[in-house]
Amino acid sequence: TVVTDMGASVATTFIDSETLQFTIPGAAANGRYQLLVQNSAGVTSRTGITFHKLGSGYSPPIVWVDASAPAGGTGSAASPYNPIQAGIDAAADGSIVVVRPGTYFGEILLDTHVKLQGFGPGAPDGFGTGGSVIDGRFNTTAFTITALAPGTFGSTFNVQVDGFRIINARDEQEVGGGLHIAANGEYVEISNNVIQSNGGNLGGGIVIGEPYEGDMNNDNVRIHHNRVLNNGGISLAGGIGIYNGADGYEIDHNDICGNYSAEYGGSI
Repeated sequence: TVVTDMGASVATTFIDSETLQFTIPGAAANGRYQLLVQNSAGVTSRTGITFHKLGSGYSPPIVWVDASAPAGGTGSAASPYNPIQAGIDAAADGSIVVVRPGTYFGEILLDTHVKLQGFGPGAPDGFGTGGSVIDGRFNTTAFTITALAPGTFGSTFNVQVDGFRIINARDEQEVGGGLHIAANGEYVEISNNVIQSNGGNLGGGIVIGEPYEGDMNNDNVRIHHNRVLNNGGISLAGGIGIYNGADGYEIDHNDICGNYSAEYGGSI
């Protein structure tokens, strides 16, 4: 069955071993919700997906990205952007950038007040089949989130990265990691991702800020419902690194397993 945090039961139909169909209750308020799957034994999936019920009071602009689209798209569902960076750069503040399934290569910079919404991390087959995959190709940090000034990112419509598989990032000279919240990343939310087989100098999987620096203004970050697996740090964190200026962070409902650091903090 499908379980959500919308405060109402969700009618679920079993289609096959890979497909569930559910109906959003009409009385549910418009907004975003966490979705998980629960089996007949009551065991709930560790990761899920954020879904968005659009309508009055919650109708952000939608920008589409597709790995199979030619360059020069407009961001509509019929003419999506490619690559992801083109969609982020074109999106207005308060938009949702929806990234269709496929594999996207290269480094991504998220420096605008948007949500990046994938279709999920895909099948657990080593490739993320059917999911939205960001592959660093063993070259620098896969995903960097930063803003030019404190207060750029707010809490009402917070910056969010949800529903991706982030893999194969390497940055052994700088901070590194699969995903780096560099500076002024207030209220950033990292959710429902598989972050696996990444490495870096000061962090492997997820890195908030940077050690030995001043206040990086990365307060109130939330990391939840992710699988952080098999990442490595050379001198500091393996799985998740939390550094200066990250007050009020919350880390919950994650699998953090098989990570390694040569010095401190193999897990967190």
